[in-house]
Amino acid sequence: MASVKNVDKEFYGNGSSQPFSSLKILHFEDMKEWENWSPNGGFPHLLKFFIGKCPKLEKLPIGPSPSLKVISIEGMDNVKNIGPEFFGEGCSQSFESLEFLKFKDMKKWENWKPNREFPHSCKLFIENCPKLLLEELPNHLPSLKNVQIHGCQGLRHSFSGFLANEVFCRSEADFRLLMSNSLSWIPERLIFDIERLSFTDFKEMTHLSSNVLALLQLLPSLRVIAFRNCPKLVSLGTEEVKEQPHVLAFPSTLREIEIRNCNALESLPEAVMYNNTCLEKIMIFGCGSLKHFEIDGCQKLVSLVAEEVKEQPHVLAFPSTLREIDIRYCKVLESLPKAVVYNNTCLEKIKISGCDSLKRFAIGQLPQTLKRLEIKYCENMVILLGVDDTNSRNSSTSLLEYLYIDNCPSLKSLGIPMGELPATLKDITIDDCEKLESIAESFHPDSSLEEIVINRCKSLKSLPMGIHTLNHLEKVSIFKCPSLVSFPDRGLLPGNIKKLWISELGLHDSILSITSLQHLTISNSNNIEALIDRGLHRLTSLKYLQINGCPNLVSFPAEKMLPASLSSLTIIRFHDLKLLSSKDFRNLTSLKMLCIKQCENLTSFPEDGLPPSLEILLIRGCPRLKEICKKDNEREWSKIAHIPLVKIDGRFIFDSEGEESSNDFEESKY
Repeated sequence: MASVKNVDKEFYGNGSSQPFSSLKILHFEDMKEWENWSPNGGFPHLLKFFIGKCPKLEKLPIGPSPSLKVISIEGMDNVKNIGPEFFGEGCSQSFESLEFLKFKDMKKWENWKPNREFPHSCKLFIENCPKLLLEELPNHLPSLKNVQIHGCQGLRHSFSGFLANEVFCRSEADFRLLMSNSLSWIPERLIFDIERLSFTDFKEMTHLSSNVLALLQLLPSLRVIAFRNCPKLVSLGTEEVKEQPHVLAFPSTLREIEIRNCNALESLPEAVMYNNTCLEKIMIFGCGSLKHFEIDGCQKLVSLVAEEVKEQPHVLAFPSTLREIDIRYCKVLESLPKAVVYNNTCLEKIKISGCDSLKRFAIGQLPQTLKRLEIKYCENMVILLGVDDTNSRNSSTSLLEYLYIDNCPSLKSLGIPMGELPATLKDITIDDCEKLESIAESFHPDSSLEEIVINRCKSLKSLPMGIHTLNHLEKVSIFKCPSLVSFPDRGLLPGNIKKLWISELGLHDSILSITSLQHLTISNSNNIEALIDRGLHRLTSLKYLQINGCPNLVSFPAEKMLPASLSSLTIIRFHDLKLLSSKDFRNLTSLKMLCIKQCENLTSFPEDGLPPSLEILLIRGCPRLKEICKKDNEREWSKIAHIPLVKIDGRFIFDSEGEESSNDFEESKY
């Protein structure tokens, strides 16, 4: 087809009245020499039409096609005009079923004269058509839901005619690269019934003028507004806007605001958020110049407000309907105001990430309705809640359920009011906070806490008192906290724990009475050998056991040391271990996975062999054991021959090619 130059009567069957009466899809592509296309009355039952990369074709005479639903035209480099021949000369209802219309990469396209109605069209895309100047547009689009205009610089003057024509859009508009310096070309007659509006790649836009903000009030159905990749956008308002916040504002129907990669943005004026009674979500990503984030009167989002305004925290607040706040990588943001904690009847989730100038989350207390707080990668945060002598409140007013703090190297204290964690807290995770010295004085006596994870906090010296009273606690993980010597309350733990990970921390004998425990990992604990000697067999629900760092044991396990319920056993760095005892291994009738690492002196498997239930054996860093795991060593080989998967130093020993695995999938699986 690459050499075809003409599509004429032969293509249509030499004059047949209905040459393609059953044709549903028509697709032309990469016809490099095609120059002429002679129309022949359209395609009565055609549903989809695609044409692309036919660089010599100048006209597109599709003709009347009343059933056509999709038209996609791309890369037609020689097409300058689309006029009556496109629809069919003299035909008033050529595309009455059309739903999707797309034009893309039309380098020379200048004029479009549709002179037609599209009663069912719901999506219109025009992309990378830099010379297009519209004299007319479809004058009736009652079903239009999605308009996307990208890379059409020539439209900045003519596009206003499209808006002024009272085109009704009922879902989404995404305007990109339509203007040079401002949005003043948008007409005041705008009647755009639109729900989602985004401004993307406005490279020169520095602000939204008062005219534009006034026009936004004419969008009564607007739910979502987004500003993306506008590198020179400094403010979402001008000086005159600041003087009239009660008049010029975003529509009160707004539910979501997204600001992404607007690196010059310095302020969010009062007018942006005033009277937003439906606002639920704010998302700010990659706005490196944003310095302040203030909220006024449950209705206004305020930035760089006057000093006298900051003295009225009971007046300034997030909109009362706001549910989520997500702020990422605002490097200059120094603090969230006291207003954050007032009059927020719906605020449930706050996420802050990569705000290196943020020194505290708030002053005095947490927002009363807040359920989830996540703070990550805030390099200079020193305290979670700063001291407020004038407004000190008890933590019992908090509804916080989930607290996650990660990689805040300057954090020293949480500053919890009254020194007591909220009773509603279910999950607390603190990871990689090297200067953290204190979490809280105590847990609430009626705490709902289910999970505690404290890892890599090398300055932490104590945990809150009352851990043994946490009747809902199921998971505890304490890893790499070298200054933490033992659990509080004489080391007592609640009897309902199911999963316990402990590193470099002394353990009390009370652990042996936790019959609900299913998963136990112990690493580098100072009394680990004594605990093993007392017998772990009393943990009758235990399924997974990992012990890391037992340098003095020569034989393992001793009789009645391990529970018969075990399905997975891992031992690591038993440097003096020489033999595995047959007595206790014989009782491990449910064991499916055995992992042995860095036991350099281990020379054999149990005399009576490994349990017949074993499915996976993983060995790494055990040179003597590796040496005996060969077929010519019939005695030891017979002990492992029944195991379906045996892997030594990353190699499957039953694999003839001996391929080395790049990741220990089986180890991570258990």
